[in-house]
Amino acid sequence: MPNAPRALLSSLFEYVGEQLKSVEPRSYHLSGHAGFKREPLDLAGLPSVELDLKSDDGHVWLRVARLEAEGAPKPADGQQGLFLISEDPFGAPPSLNPGALLQKTLSIAVEKAFETYRDRWITWSECEKPGDRPLCCTANCSP
Repeated sequence: MPNAPRALLSSLFEYVGEQLKSVEPRSYHLSGHAGFKREPLDLAGLPSVELDLKSDDGHVWLRVARLEAEGAPKPADGQQGLFLISEDPFGAPPSLNPGALLQKTLSIAVEKAFETYRDRWITWSECEKPGDRPLCCTANCSP
């Protein structure tokens, strides 16, 4: 049985052994962090964190899913180049591209298209921020 507890523990020790070769463990001092979050209630509600699961392989007390980033929404056809867009959800919101506006007159349609796109970008940004933030395990962690 490949998922026997002994085999899983052995695999974990092999993984830790490989990590010790490339990571300096003496640089990590969890006891030095005030307010270290270690209780289930501290971790509940974090993005993609699941606690106390029952599965076919046995009991899982903590599962952290790999989060996939989603890129910023693309402007509509014919609007590419009109807006300056950040792919960083914490970055500046979109703005009108002054270079592109020299070639086209700023019409009401362009302004409306920009406002529509900016609203889409802000919605994307707010949805993407929790997944982009590191999982904080200390009380003084901020994004």
